[in-house]
This record gives sequence, structure tokens and C-alpha cells, in this order.
Amino acid sequence: MVGDFFDQLKSRSKGYASMEYSFIGYKESDLIKLDVLINGDGVEPLSTIVHKDKAYSVGRALTQKLKELIPRQMFKVPIQVSLFFAADM
Repeated sequence: MVGDFFDQLKSRSKGYASMEYSFIGYKESDLIKLDVLINGDGVEPLSTIVHKDKAYSVGRALTQKLKELIPRQMFKVPIQVSLFFAADM
């Protein structure tokens, strides 16, 4: 998320903008780990940590995109998203 912000800042300003900030501390948040399972196997590079409120929409968007990208086969390839709450990790 933060990386995406800086990418957008640089692209919109044609590389001339910069931003200065100072660290004010850590805040607790309801984050969960979103794992992607393809054909029952976890795909670690596609795993991400998202806020609990946005987990469903992010997981659904990710599975829809994977459905478009993975070529059709003569057999079914299940694409699933699994959520792990902080207590489960």
C-alpha cells in the first residue's frame, strides 16, 4: 500500500515530487494473512496481509484475476483463498 502510494506520487509528478515524513509509532490493527491456494497447494508469493474489513473484497478480486490468467485445462483447477487470523498464526 505504501509502495503503491509512492509509485503513484512519482508517476503523477513525472518523478519530481518527494515527500518527507517522520515516524510517530506503531498502531494496533485487525490484520489477517490471506493465502492463495491453487489446486489445493498454497502459493506463498501470492500471500498478502490485509485488513480484516477488506479481506473478502481483496480475496475475491485476486481469485477473479487468477481465473482470467490461468489457462483453461481439460480438468478443473480450483482457485481458493484462505484467511488466517492473528490468533491462528
